[in-house]
Amino acid sequence: MTVFGKLSFAEAVGLIETRLREAAQTLGVIRLTRGDLPNGYSSSWPDVVHDWAAYGGEVAKQRQKDAINRPGAPSPDALDRLDQAMVWLWAVKHDDRPVVMARAAGCSWRQLEDRDGRCIRTLQTVHQVALEAMFVRAMEKEK
Repeated sequence: MTVFGKLSFAEAVGLIETRLREAAQTLGVIRLTRGDLPNGYSSSWPDVVHDWAAYGGEVAKQRQKDAINRPGAPSPDALDRLDQAMVWLWAVKHDDRPVVMARAAGCSWRQLEDRDGRCIRTLQTVHQVALEAMFVRAMEKEK
């Protein structure tokens, strides 16, 4: 599958950033079931509701509204693009992947600096090097 065709380097990196943003949105929409979680994070017992008003009160009504307003499942094409973006992400160093995905999810440089501890300029350099590595990985896959 040709992704970049005859795009310039800057346009290709922009396409990679767009795909990463879409991947972050798709990951946010995917519904996890109990079987999707590792054993340490799941329980075989059902969730216990400790509020008596939840059984027909305001809490139940709010849960119903949340279920109605939840976005639909992602399309198969979106899942394919997510898989492709995750393959590109393997080209990035393990410690730098959270920086790339945080930027894709819309995290500002300032928030990322507070979370990561490195200065903004260093994070921008890490992000740019990671995008270049992803571009190289994507070009290798095209050949």
